[in-house]
Amino acid sequence: MKLNEKGFAISSMLYSILLLFLMLIVGVLAILGNRKVILDKIKNEIVTDLTQNKTYSFSFAHKDILLANTSMVSNFSFDLLDDVKVVDQNGNIIKTEITTTSNPTFDATKNGTYVITYSANYQGNIIEEERTIEVIDPITYEYTYTGKKQQFTVPTNGLYQMELWGAEGGGTNAGKGAYVKGNIGLNINTQLHIFVGEHPTHVDSECSATSPNSSFNGTINGGCAGGGGATDIRLDITSTWNDTTSLTSRIIVAGGGGGAYYTGSGGAGGEINALDGVGNGTNPGFTVGKGATQSLYTFGIGGSGSTTNGGGGYYGGQKGYEGNAGGGSSYISGYRGSIAIRSNTDITPICESVEASANEKCSYHYSGYKFTNMQMIGGDKEMVSPTGESETGHSGDGYARITALIIDNGKVATNLVKNSGFEETTGWTLSNANIVSDISKSGNSSLQFQSGVTSMISQNTSSPIASHVYYGSVEFLSTGTFSASDDRFEMYQSDTENGTVVFARKSNQTAEWMKLSSIQGLQSPNSGTWKIRNFLVDATETAYVDNLFIIDLTEIYGAGNEPTKQWCDANIHYFDGVGIVPSY
Repeated sequence: MKLNEKGFAISSMLYSILLLFLMLIVGVLAILGNRKVILDKIKNEIVTDLTQNKTYSFSFAHKDILLANTSMVSNFSFDLLDDVKVVDQNGNIIKTEITTTSNPTFDATKNGTYVITYSANYQGNIIEEERTIEVIDPITYEYTYTGKKQQFTVPTNGLYQMELWGAEGGGTNAGKGAYVKGNIGLNINTQLHIFVGEHPTHVDSECSATSPNSSFNGTINGGCAGGGGATDIRLDITSTWNDTTSLTSRIIVAGGGGGAYYTGSGGAGGEINALDGVGNGTNPGFTVGKGATQSLYTFGIGGSGSTTNGGGGYYGGQKGYEGNAGGGSSYISGYRGSIAIRSNTDITPICESVEASANEKCSYHYSGYKFTNMQMIGGDKEMVSPTGESETGHSGDGYARITALIIDNGKVATNLVKNSGFEETTGWTLSNANIVSDISKSGNSSLQFQSGVTSMISQNTSSPIASHVYYGSVEFLSTGTFSASDDRFEMYQSDTENGTVVFARKSNQTAEWMKLSSIQGLQSPNSGTWKIRNFLVDATETAYVDNLFIIDLTEIYGAGNEPTKQWCDANIHYFDGVGIVPSY
């Protein structure tokens, strides 16, 4: 071994230096490798974040909408952040703060169009999106008593408010009808069926069985004083009000009042439970009828007696045995205390009353439809009337109203035909034609054309606009054939009869109501007096028309963006006055 001057072994020193050098190299390589891993990770995170940022977006329960003026609709308010969320490309909700700016400043109580900008800052990424909210006067669909089923076809997706009033019972001091209300989300073209209860006005002073006192949506038969009919909304298409399957499909019901013939009063239509009748005859053995509950007494039908009938309702009230009858109960799917049935084939209650009072799930209808912002008022309490005034219990026939609260991608439209459902003759000039109430497509009445003569109806209308495109339709029913001139529904210039726009023509028998329609462009100058006319020439049998309908597609959708006839037939549904149509 060779030693240096200091006595150290040179070879050992070299080995140590070499070892330290190797360890340094390994350390540097390790650091560099780890740095690359870190850099790659950061790079991947940046790429991932940028990729995800491209798909971050706002999720709106309702995007560009029509909003009912909240100052005109009771117990309704609108929040700019109603179910507004920021989500990633997979729909996962990102937790972040949302800010809004509005031009002009948003006010749900003032009509106008507002553009709202929504902003969110997520990990340094700014997400923005605009939303248009148009505040309008509330648009309502009204339903009076007709003695038959009526239909509401949902015009477009949105939130709707349902208000129902049960009918008053028959006789002096009869029970008054209840009031129910709730909001519900509905999809376009969903069909709902409205049954408005009847107030039975007949009272047989001798209580003879020869004068049964039944009521629509209330009781099937009876003697002196009938029970008031319930008012309800159903999913089933059956037209017979007392069909059990149809009754099971009710999602909201306002109870009717019990009949009254004796001193005292009939039981009022109820909330969860209805009121008993009060007062009976002179015989102590005679009894009054009890008010209905959520499981008593008869499902959907008021009890029928020889003297007084129970009110119709979710469950009908008891009849009176020589005494005044009980009221019918109410029901709302989603209202705590209401008790749903099991299915359309099983009317067994899904819960006991004690459980239902604490668990709103007991009220959920088997269809899955349920309401929010609900109210239920018995017929013995103060409530709003259909005219907007105050009343204690509802008097007379029942009533129903559906109000559009929040409408997705909808547009407001006006039917140019006034009194288009022929509920009265106001606005019409009739020649060999008359309004009848025994046959109609909807509402109470239709127009009947006489057989063997030329029949015509007409009304003045505002001048159509040249180059605009119009959609027109009519419901038509006949029992015979026509001459070559046939039946025509049209818009024309009355001074010259030039520029006639024919929307419907029919020359053969239609044993069932048939919708006739077309789309027509108007090329004539918009001068002179215009009329809407429907006429029939020499029919061998009687013909009927109902629901005349004309809307200006160009005004609603814009020039060049008018929908096709097929789309209109499928998506635009008849209304009288002002209504809602979907965007195209």
